[in-house]
Amino acid sequence: MCENNTTAQYQGMPKAEIHEALNNLCQLFKGFVELSGGLPFNRDNFLIDNYALAEVIVRANKRKEYYRYFHGMKINQYKSAALHAYWILKLRPFTVINREYIVKHLRDCAELNEAFAINLIYSELAHTMRFTKSDLEKGPGTYHEKLMYSFRYRSISIDAMLLLVESVNLEVLQRTFPEALG
Repeated sequence: MCENNTTAQYQGMPKAEIHEALNNLCQLFKGFVELSGGLPFNRDNFLIDNYALAEVIVRANKRKEYYRYFHGMKINQYKSAALHAYWILKLRPFTVINREYIVKHLRDCAELNEAFAINLIYSELAHTMRFTKSDLEKGPGTYHEKLMYSFRYRSISIDAMLLLVESVNLEVLQRTFPEALG
């Protein structure tokens, strides 16, 4: 039985670390907009809620500390991306301001946070160099479309999000290196 330790408290992240993570997420978002829309990022077209984005960073860090403290687990970069994606879906820090400009380049303005969350997960998983172009295709019946639908209309728990990202990574690993996993 686990004893309740009332003296343990979350210490929080240093402000400089939060600020750096905030800048990194903003840069990733700008890159995402430029790649998905094919246009330079323009602050007149988007609203980035820095308070909500800072909360994404802090809540993801709290969950990492929770797993470390209570389960002795170190969260890898894939699960870290999943934590950030989860909180982006919940807190929705990105909003389209100029719909006419953006509708031409994004399928649905309402799916901006979902599309960025998927991009965040894919970009982290792409570091494994195991993805093929077909793994990332967008269109009817693709994995991307199913994720987009699930993120938009389904309720996904934080633990399910972690398992989802880990299973995608293992699925691609097994397809790429079947002998490694038996």
